[in-house]
This record gives sequence, structure tokens and C-alpha cells, in this order.
Amino acid sequence: MGTRQSAKYPGSTGSKSRTSPTHTTPRSVAQQLDALLAEHAGTPSAQASAVQPRPLVVLMPPLAEHAQLRTLTRAAFGAWVLREQAAPEFIRWLQGQQGTPAQLWAQCPGGDRLLWLAVAADVPLRWLVLAACACAGVALPRLAPTETALREALRTVQVWAAGEEVAQAELEAARQAAGPEVGAEHLRTEEDCARYAVWAAVSSTAYPEWALDVAGAAAGLVSTTQRAARLAECAQAVRTVLPWGVVEAAVLRKVGVHS
Repeated sequence: MGTRQSAKYPGSTGSKSRTSPTHTTPRSVAQQLDALLAEHAGTPSAQASAVQPRPLVVLMPPLAEHAQLRTLTRAAFGAWVLREQAAPEFIRWLQGQQGTPAQLWAQCPGGDRLLWLAVAADVPLRWLVLAACACAGVALPRLAPTETALREALRTVQVWAAGEEVAQAELEAARQAAGPEVGAEHLRTEEDCARYAVWAAVSSTAYPEWALDVAGAAAGLVSTTQRAARLAECAQAVRTVLPWGVVEAAVLRKVGVHS
């Protein structure tokens, strides 16, 4: 995506713009991963690690604006998705579904699509990061047990996103511990993908757009059927920590609908 602006959120590196490393767009990431599927079909996953993050209690209260905003209609939601230039396959999926936006959120089979909605809606950063971390958690069993620094970085970011006090210096240290970006063209193994998923989730504390890459990387280099199952697992992980009401309120603010 080239130049990214550091968001003015708690835990970001400040209001000054920063130039991120050269980054392949999320759609290109998915395309490059898909191109590698045939080559890596049948490759065993890395041995699952016994180290798993303990469950987090989300301390953040519901957004106060929820009580002041109308329910998002299907028509308004569809128009907003089109205006935001969602991926064609997502638009086709939406057009083939019945139900309210809340029901579509509950039914959506891909964590990549849910994270796209969250980023496009500009949900509050902590909610977005919490969702990205939950999605990255799907890939943790494929991360080498020796990757303790990366796991701890994810944990630090999760704690901050859940509403606990974490010093900005600790967040910056977590981003540094996650290491430099690895481009999609270098994702050759399941472990590479898991590492990238965690890196992107940690990096989203400063650059929210990195959250767009998390689910695609967490899905890894597997068959189409397995990839769909992992994306569905990512979707469930996102919904567990990111309520539809948070996304709905953010979309309504974007479209300027108030009661």
C-alpha cells in the first residue's frame, strides 16, 4: 500500500506520518498465496505448539454511541459496501444472501471479509486490533514453539486491545519484537504464513490496514477446502471479540446516519 499514515490512536507512534515498508496489497497477498497452493498442497503443517494464549476478558464497555444511532438497513449497508469498493467475490456473496446486516455478519464465512468490514468502517482501533489478534490466534498452532518473542508480542498487544493499561513504549517494543515485514512472495511454508499473520496483527496497532492481511495469512498454504475452513475459523474468532454493534455504529458514522 506504499505510504501509510500513523493513526492518532492510543499506542500509535504519534500524529506524524510514517512511511511503511513496501507492502503488497491484501488482494495481491491472497493471489500470491493461492498461486502457491498447488506447490504446497499436502505439505504437513508445523508441529502444533502447546503454548496458547490464555483467554482474555474484554474490559472495554460498549460504545456510548450505540444508544444514539439507528439500526443499519440492508440497503444502506449494501450501498456502503459498494462505495467502499469491496472485493467482487464478497459483493457476490452478499447479493446471494438473505437477512439483515447483523445476520450477514453472523453468517459471513470468511475472517478476511469481516476484518475488511472493520477496517473500512474505521472501527475504534482497540476493537480492530483485538479482532486481528483473535484471527492471528488461529495460526498459532503452526508457529514454531521457539517463536517466544513473537508470541509475547501478540500477547502484549492483546492485553492492550482488551482495555488494560499498557505503556506506549511496551507497544513499540512489541512491534519491534515482531520483527521486520516479510513480503507475501517470501511466504513459502505454513510457518511463514503463521509468522506473517502474527506480525500483521501486532503491526495493526500503528497501521490499522495491516489487519487486512491477517486472515489470509492465517489460512496458510493448504487446499481450497482447508483454506475455507480456516477462514471460517478466523471469522468465528473475530465475531467472538468484535460485536456487530461496534461495526454497525462505525458504519453509521461513516454514512452520516444519526437519530
